[in-house]
Amino acid sequence: MNFQVLPEMEPFTSTSEVLPEKYSNYRIEGTKVHYTEGPFGAFFKQEVVDTDWIIGWLNFDIKKKTDLFPITRDPLLALYIGLEGNIPCDLQGSADKLMLPEKRMGFYYVPPNGFNQAQFEPFHYTSLYISFSHSFIRRFRNKYESFQPLLDVPLQQFHDYQQAFGTLAARQEEQERYNELGGMIDKQQNQEDAGKQGQLLPLGSEHTDIIRQMQGYDQNPAWLSSYLYGQIWLMIVSYFNKMTERAQLSKDLLDAVDFIQMNYAALNKKSQPITPTDVCGALKADPRDLNRLFNDRFGQNMREYLTNYRYSEAKFRLRRTDNKLNVIAEETGLSGASHLTKLIRAEHGMTPAEYRIRFRGY
Repeated sequence: MNFQVLPEMEPFTSTSEVLPEKYSNYRIEGTKVHYTEGPFGAFFKQEVVDTDWIIGWLNFDIKKKTDLFPITRDPLLALYIGLEGNIPCDLQGSADKLMLPEKRMGFYYVPPNGFNQAQFEPFHYTSLYISFSHSFIRRFRNKYESFQPLLDVPLQQFHDYQQAFGTLAARQEEQERYNELGGMIDKQQNQEDAGKQGQLLPLGSEHTDIIRQMQGYDQNPAWLSSYLYGQIWLMIVSYFNKMTERAQLSKDLLDAVDFIQMNYAALNKKSQPITPTDVCGALKADPRDLNRLFNDRFGQNMREYLTNYRYSEAKFRLRRTDNKLNVIAEETGLSGASHLTKLIRAEHGMTPAEYRIRFRGY
Protein backbone atom coordinates (compact mmCIF):
# COMPACT_ATOMS: atom_id res chain seq x y z
CA MET A 1 0.00 0.00 0.00
CA ASN A 2 1.37 3.39 -1.06
CA PHE A 3 0.04 6.91 -0.62
CA GLN A 4 0.16 9.51 -3.37
CA VAL A 5 -0.39 13.26 -3.37
CA LEU A 6 -2.20 15.26 -6.05
CA PRO A 7 -0.08 15.77 -9.21
CA GLU A 8 0.08 19.52 -8.67
CA MET A 9 1.51 18.90 -5.19
CA GLU A 10 4.35 16.66 -6.37
CA PRO A 11 6.84 19.49 -7.21
CA PHE A 12 6.62 20.64 -3.58
CA THR A 13 6.96 17.14 -2.11
CA SER A 14 10.12 15.25 -1.19
CA THR A 15 10.64 11.60 -0.34
CA SER A 16 13.30 9.70 1.57
CA GLU A 17 14.14 6.28 2.96
CA VAL A 18 15.50 7.85 6.15
CA LEU A 19 13.27 8.84 9.06
CA PRO A 20 14.11 12.38 10.27
CA GLU A 21 15.43 12.74 13.80
CA LYS A 22 12.28 14.58 14.92
CA TYR A 23 10.32 11.34 14.40
CA SER A 24 12.90 9.05 15.97
CA ASN A 25 10.51 8.08 18.78
CA TYR A 26 8.29 6.45 16.13
CA ARG A 27 11.14 4.38 14.72
CA ILE A 28 10.52 0.61 14.58
CA GLU A 29 13.61 -1.55 14.30
CA GLY A 30 13.96 -3.90 11.35
CA THR A 31 11.64 -1.97 9.03
CA LYS A 32 12.13 -0.23 5.71
CA VAL A 33 11.16 3.47 5.81
CA HIS A 34 9.18 5.38 3.18
CA TYR A 35 9.04 9.06 4.19
CA THR A 36 7.17 11.85 2.37
CA GLU A 37 7.13 15.55 3.29
CA GLY A 38 5.29 18.51 1.77
CA PRO A 39 3.32 21.69 2.56
CA PHE A 40 0.63 19.52 4.21
CA GLY A 41 3.08 18.06 6.75
CA ALA A 42 4.55 14.57 6.50
CA PHE A 43 3.59 10.92 6.37
CA PHE A 44 5.73 7.84 6.65
CA LYS A 45 5.37 4.08 6.38
CA GLN A 46 7.62 1.52 8.05
CA GLU A 47 7.33 -1.94 6.54
CA VAL A 48 8.43 -5.50 7.11
CA VAL A 49 7.92 -7.58 3.96
CA ASP A 50 7.63 -11.36 3.89
CA THR A 51 6.54 -13.68 1.06
CA ASP A 52 3.15 -14.24 2.74
CA TRP A 53 2.47 -10.92 4.46
CA ILE A 54 3.45 -7.29 4.81
CA ILE A 55 3.22 -5.24 7.99
CA GLY A 56 3.09 -1.48 7.54
CA TRP A 57 3.14 0.94 10.46
CA LEU A 58 1.65 4.27 9.31
CA ASN A 59 2.08 7.80 10.66
CA PHE A 60 0.44 10.89 9.19
CA ASP A 61 1.66 14.11 10.81
CA ILE A 62 -0.74 16.47 9.04
CA LYS A 63 -0.33 20.25 9.51
CA LYS A 64 -2.75 21.40 6.81
CA LYS A 65 -6.00 19.83 5.60
CA THR A 66 -5.20 17.56 2.67
CA ASP A 67 -6.28 14.52 0.65
CA LEU A 68 -4.03 11.53 0.05
CA PHE A 69 -4.63 8.67 -2.35
CA PRO A 70 -4.00 5.10 -1.15
CA ILE A 71 -3.10 2.82 -4.05
CA THR A 72 -1.96 -0.76 -4.35
CA ARG A 73 -0.39 -2.44 -7.38
CA ASP A 74 -1.85 -5.87 -6.54
CA PRO A 75 -5.18 -6.79 -4.89
CA LEU A 76 -4.85 -6.08 -1.19
CA LEU A 77 -6.58 -7.98 1.58
CA ALA A 78 -5.47 -6.31 4.79
CA LEU A 79 -6.32 -6.16 8.44
CA TYR A 80 -6.32 -2.43 9.16
CA ILE A 81 -5.91 -1.32 12.78
CA GLY A 82 -6.59 2.31 13.66
CA LEU A 83 -4.67 3.54 16.70
CA GLU A 84 -5.08 7.33 16.77
CA GLY A 85 -7.33 9.48 14.58
CA ASN A 86 -10.41 8.89 12.40
CA ILE A 87 -9.79 8.99 8.63
CA PRO A 88 -12.75 9.41 6.23
CA CYS A 89 -12.09 7.44 3.08
CA ASP A 90 -13.66 6.82 -0.34
CA LEU A 91 -12.87 3.27 -1.40
CA GLN A 92 -13.18 2.49 -5.09
CA GLY A 93 -16.59 1.15 -6.02
CA SER A 94 -18.02 1.42 -2.49
CA ALA A 95 -21.32 3.30 -2.55
CA ASP A 96 -20.85 4.74 0.95
CA LYS A 97 -18.04 6.82 2.41
CA LEU A 98 -16.06 4.73 4.84
CA MET A 99 -14.34 5.68 8.07
CA LEU A 100 -11.00 4.26 9.09
CA PRO A 101 -11.71 4.73 12.79
CA GLU A 102 -9.33 4.84 15.71
CA LYS A 103 -9.36 2.07 18.31
CA ARG A 104 -10.96 -0.33 15.82
CA MET A 105 -9.79 -3.05 13.49
CA GLY A 106 -11.26 -4.70 10.43
CA PHE A 107 -10.48 -6.44 7.14
CA TYR A 108 -10.47 -4.42 3.93
CA TYR A 109 -10.30 -5.56 0.34
CA VAL A 110 -8.68 -2.91 -1.88
CA PRO A 111 -8.70 -3.59 -5.64
CA PRO A 112 -5.48 -2.96 -7.58
CA ASN A 113 -4.69 0.37 -9.22
CA GLY A 114 -7.94 1.88 -8.03
CA PHE A 115 -8.89 5.42 -7.12
CA ASN A 116 -9.13 5.65 -3.33
CA GLN A 117 -9.18 8.92 -1.45
CA ALA A 118 -8.52 9.63 2.23
CA GLN A 119 -9.26 13.01 3.84
CA PHE A 120 -6.98 14.29 6.61
CA GLU A 121 -7.49 17.15 9.05
CA PRO A 122 -4.52 18.56 11.00
CA PHE A 123 -3.59 15.81 13.48
CA HIS A 124 -1.02 13.07 14.05
CA TYR A 125 -2.68 9.83 12.91
CA THR A 126 -1.21 6.42 13.66
CA SER A 127 -2.30 3.03 12.38
CA LEU A 128 -0.98 -0.18 10.93
CA TYR A 129 -2.04 -2.70 8.36
CA ILE A 130 -1.21 -6.36 7.83
CA SER A 131 -1.76 -7.54 4.26
CA PHE A 132 -1.89 -11.20 3.33
CA SER A 133 -1.14 -13.33 0.31
CA HIS A 134 -3.81 -15.59 -1.13
CA SER A 135 -1.87 -18.68 0.01
CA PHE A 136 -1.62 -17.40 3.60
CA ILE A 137 -5.38 -16.81 3.85
CA ARG A 138 -6.07 -20.20 2.27
CA ARG A 139 -3.84 -21.95 4.83
CA PHE A 140 -5.48 -20.03 7.63
CA ARG A 141 -8.97 -20.92 6.41
CA ASN A 142 -8.09 -24.59 6.06
CA LYS A 143 -6.73 -24.69 9.61
CA TYR A 144 -9.76 -22.96 11.16
CA GLU A 145 -12.82 -24.42 9.45
CA SER A 146 -15.21 -22.43 11.64
CA PHE A 147 -13.84 -19.22 10.08
CA GLN A 148 -14.37 -20.32 6.48
CA PRO A 149 -17.63 -18.39 5.88
CA LEU A 150 -15.91 -15.20 7.03
CA LEU A 151 -13.15 -15.62 4.46
CA ASP A 152 -15.00 -16.89 1.39
CA VAL A 153 -15.73 -13.48 -0.15
CA PRO A 154 -12.19 -12.03 -0.08
CA LEU A 155 -10.77 -15.35 -1.26
CA GLN A 156 -13.12 -15.35 -4.24
CA GLN A 157 -12.10 -11.79 -5.08
CA PHE A 158 -8.42 -12.82 -4.94
CA HIS A 159 -9.15 -15.81 -7.15
CA ASP A 160 -11.04 -13.72 -9.72
CA TYR A 161 -8.16 -11.28 -9.92
CA GLN A 162 -5.56 -13.99 -10.34
CA GLN A 163 -7.59 -15.56 -13.14
CA ALA A 164 -7.79 -12.25 -14.99
CA PHE A 165 -4.29 -10.89 -14.30
CA GLY A 166 -2.29 -13.94 -13.31
CA THR A 167 0.86 -13.24 -15.29
CA LEU A 168 3.43 -10.57 -14.54
CA ALA A 169 2.98 -9.10 -18.02
CA ALA A 170 -0.77 -8.77 -17.49
CA ARG A 171 -0.23 -7.06 -14.15
CA GLN A 172 2.23 -4.61 -15.71
CA GLU A 173 -0.23 -3.88 -18.49
CA GLU A 174 -2.97 -3.26 -15.95
CA GLN A 175 -0.65 -0.94 -14.01
CA GLU A 176 0.06 1.15 -17.11
CA ARG A 177 -3.57 1.16 -18.12
CA TYR A 178 -4.65 2.87 -14.93
CA ASN A 179 -1.53 4.83 -14.21
CA GLU A 180 -3.11 8.19 -14.95
CA LEU A 181 -5.35 9.80 -12.35
CA GLY A 182 -8.14 10.27 -14.91
CA GLY A 183 -8.22 6.54 -15.62
CA MET A 184 -8.53 5.83 -11.91
CA ILE A 185 -11.45 8.25 -11.59
CA ASP A 186 -13.23 6.55 -14.50
CA LYS A 187 -12.75 3.20 -12.86
CA GLN A 188 -14.23 4.45 -9.59
CA GLN A 189 -17.19 6.07 -11.29
CA ASN A 190 -17.95 2.82 -13.10
CA GLN A 191 -17.71 1.04 -9.73
CA GLU A 192 -15.58 -1.73 -11.17
CA ASP A 193 -14.09 -4.28 -8.82
CA ALA A 194 -15.51 -2.65 -5.72
CA GLY A 195 -13.52 -2.39 -2.52
CA LYS A 196 -14.94 -3.94 0.63
CA GLN A 197 -14.89 -3.11 4.31
CA GLY A 198 -15.29 -5.99 6.73
CA GLN A 199 -16.93 -5.86 10.11
CA LEU A 200 -15.10 -3.56 12.53
CA LEU A 201 -14.21 -4.67 16.03
CA PRO A 202 -13.20 -2.60 19.06
CA LEU A 203 -9.46 -2.78 19.67
CA GLY A 204 -9.07 -4.77 22.87
CA SER A 205 -6.20 -4.99 25.32
CA GLU A 206 -5.06 -8.32 23.89
CA HIS A 207 -4.72 -6.66 20.47
CA THR A 208 -2.82 -3.62 21.74
CA ASP A 209 -0.51 -5.93 23.65
CA ILE A 210 0.28 -7.90 20.48
CA ILE A 211 0.96 -4.62 18.66
CA ARG A 212 3.33 -3.44 21.42
CA GLN A 213 5.24 -6.70 21.22
CA MET A 214 5.47 -6.44 17.43
CA GLN A 215 6.80 -2.89 17.68
CA GLY A 216 9.20 -3.62 20.51
CA TYR A 217 11.05 -6.63 19.12
CA ASP A 218 14.78 -5.96 19.58
CA GLN A 219 16.29 -9.45 19.53
CA ASN A 220 18.18 -11.22 16.75
CA PRO A 221 17.14 -9.54 13.45
CA ALA A 222 17.34 -12.91 11.67
CA TRP A 223 14.37 -14.08 13.73
CA LEU A 224 12.22 -11.00 13.13
CA SER A 225 10.03 -12.52 10.38
CA SER A 226 9.43 -15.70 12.35
CA TYR A 227 8.56 -13.71 15.45
CA LEU A 228 6.16 -11.44 13.57
CA TYR A 229 4.55 -14.43 11.85
CA GLY A 230 3.55 -15.78 15.25
CA GLN A 231 2.15 -12.42 16.36
CA ILE A 232 0.18 -12.05 13.12
CA TRP A 233 -1.34 -15.49 13.61
CA LEU A 234 -2.37 -14.57 17.16
CA MET A 235 -3.92 -11.32 15.93
CA ILE A 236 -6.12 -12.82 13.24
CA VAL A 237 -7.20 -15.77 15.41
CA SER A 238 -8.27 -13.28 18.05
CA TYR A 239 -10.09 -11.19 15.43
CA PHE A 240 -12.11 -14.11 14.07
CA ASN A 241 -12.83 -15.48 17.54
CA LYS A 242 -14.34 -12.11 18.41
CA MET A 243 -16.30 -12.16 15.16
CA THR A 244 -17.73 -15.57 16.03
CA GLU A 245 -18.75 -14.37 19.49
CA ARG A 246 -20.39 -11.25 18.08
CA ALA A 247 -22.51 -13.28 15.67
CA GLN A 248 -24.43 -14.57 18.70
CA LEU A 249 -25.49 -11.09 19.86
CA SER A 250 -28.51 -9.09 18.75
CA LYS A 251 -27.86 -5.73 17.11
CA ASP A 252 -29.05 -3.72 20.14
CA LEU A 253 -26.90 -5.74 22.51
CA LEU A 254 -23.93 -5.60 20.14
CA ASP A 255 -24.20 -1.82 19.89
CA ALA A 256 -24.23 -1.54 23.69
CA VAL A 257 -21.28 -3.92 24.14
CA ASP A 258 -19.29 -2.03 21.50
CA PHE A 259 -20.04 1.31 23.14
CA ILE A 260 -18.95 0.01 26.54
CA GLN A 261 -15.76 -1.55 25.19
CA MET A 262 -14.87 1.65 23.33
CA ASN A 263 -15.79 4.09 26.12
CA TYR A 264 -15.45 2.24 29.44
CA ALA A 265 -12.78 4.72 30.61
CA ALA A 266 -14.40 7.84 29.11
CA LEU A 267 -15.90 10.61 31.20
CA ASN A 268 -19.49 11.85 30.95
CA LYS A 269 -20.79 15.41 31.16
CA LYS A 270 -20.37 15.30 34.94
CA SER A 271 -16.66 14.43 34.52
CA GLN A 272 -17.33 10.98 35.94
CA PRO A 273 -16.76 7.58 34.28
CA ILE A 274 -19.70 6.67 32.08
CA THR A 275 -22.68 4.89 33.63
CA PRO A 276 -25.43 2.67 32.16
CA THR A 277 -27.52 5.83 31.86
CA ASP A 278 -24.86 7.32 29.57
CA VAL A 279 -24.81 4.13 27.49
CA CYS A 280 -28.60 4.20 27.04
CA GLY A 281 -28.53 7.92 26.25
CA ALA A 282 -25.86 7.53 23.59
CA LEU A 283 -27.71 4.65 21.94
CA LYS A 284 -31.21 6.08 22.51
CA ALA A 285 -32.15 2.78 24.10
CA ASP A 286 -34.68 1.91 26.79
CA PRO A 287 -32.77 1.01 30.02
CA ARG A 288 -35.19 -1.80 30.95
CA ASP A 289 -34.97 -3.42 27.52
CA LEU A 290 -31.20 -3.16 27.43
CA ASN A 291 -30.78 -4.54 30.96
CA ARG A 292 -33.01 -7.46 30.02
CA LEU A 293 -30.79 -8.23 27.02
CA PHE A 294 -27.67 -8.14 29.22
CA ASN A 295 -29.25 -10.40 31.83
CA ASP A 296 -30.48 -12.90 29.24
CA ARG A 297 -27.13 -13.13 27.45
CA PHE A 298 -24.53 -12.53 30.19
CA GLY A 299 -26.41 -13.25 33.41
CA GLN A 300 -25.68 -9.74 34.69
CA ASN A 301 -27.17 -6.31 34.28
CA MET A 302 -25.50 -3.49 32.39
CA ARG A 303 -23.89 -1.94 35.48
CA GLU A 304 -22.38 -5.28 36.46
CA TYR A 305 -21.15 -5.87 32.90
CA LEU A 306 -19.56 -2.41 32.81
CA THR A 307 -17.81 -2.94 36.17
CA ASN A 308 -16.61 -6.41 35.19
CA TYR A 309 -15.26 -5.15 31.88
CA ARG A 310 -13.35 -2.39 33.68
CA TYR A 311 -12.07 -4.94 36.16
CA SER A 312 -10.86 -7.28 33.38
CA GLU A 313 -9.02 -4.37 31.73
CA ALA A 314 -7.48 -3.42 35.08
CA LYS A 315 -6.26 -6.99 35.65
CA PHE A 316 -4.72 -7.01 32.20
CA ARG A 317 -2.75 -3.86 33.06
CA LEU A 318 -1.68 -5.36 36.38
CA ARG A 319 -0.27 -8.38 34.55
CA ARG A 320 1.35 -6.50 31.66
CA THR A 321 2.47 -3.10 33.03
CA ASP A 322 4.21 -1.61 36.07
CA ASN A 323 1.65 1.19 36.44
CA LYS A 324 0.57 2.07 39.96
CA LEU A 325 -2.85 1.00 41.22
CA ASN A 326 -4.32 4.50 41.19
CA VAL A 327 -3.16 4.99 37.60
CA ILE A 328 -4.69 1.68 36.49
CA ALA A 329 -7.95 2.51 38.24
CA GLU A 330 -8.08 5.88 36.48
CA GLU A 331 -7.22 4.31 33.11
CA THR A 332 -10.07 1.83 33.40
CA GLY A 333 -12.80 3.90 35.01
CA LEU A 334 -12.76 2.19 38.41
CA SER A 335 -13.42 4.41 41.41
CA GLY A 336 -9.91 4.12 42.84
CA ALA A 337 -7.06 1.88 44.00
CA SER A 338 -9.13 0.66 46.97
CA HIS A 339 -11.91 -0.48 44.63
CA LEU A 340 -9.43 -2.47 42.53
CA THR A 341 -7.87 -3.95 45.65
CA LYS A 342 -11.29 -5.04 46.90
CA LEU A 343 -12.12 -6.74 43.59
CA ILE A 344 -8.78 -8.58 43.44
CA ARG A 345 -9.13 -9.81 47.04
CA ALA A 346 -12.70 -10.97 46.43
CA GLU A 347 -11.77 -13.02 43.35
CA HIS A 348 -8.26 -14.24 44.13
CA GLY A 349 -7.81 -13.86 47.90
CA MET A 350 -4.59 -11.87 47.48
CA THR A 351 -3.37 -8.29 47.18
CA PRO A 352 -2.89 -6.63 43.77
CA ALA A 353 0.89 -6.79 44.31
CA GLU A 354 0.71 -10.55 44.89
CA TYR A 355 -1.57 -10.94 41.88
CA ARG A 356 0.87 -9.00 39.72
CA ILE A 357 3.81 -11.20 40.74
CA ARG A 358 1.93 -14.47 40.33
CA PHE A 359 0.36 -13.71 36.93
CA ARG A 360 3.02 -11.47 35.40
CA GLY A 361 2.97 -11.70 31.61
CA TYR A 362 -0.27 -13.69 31.28
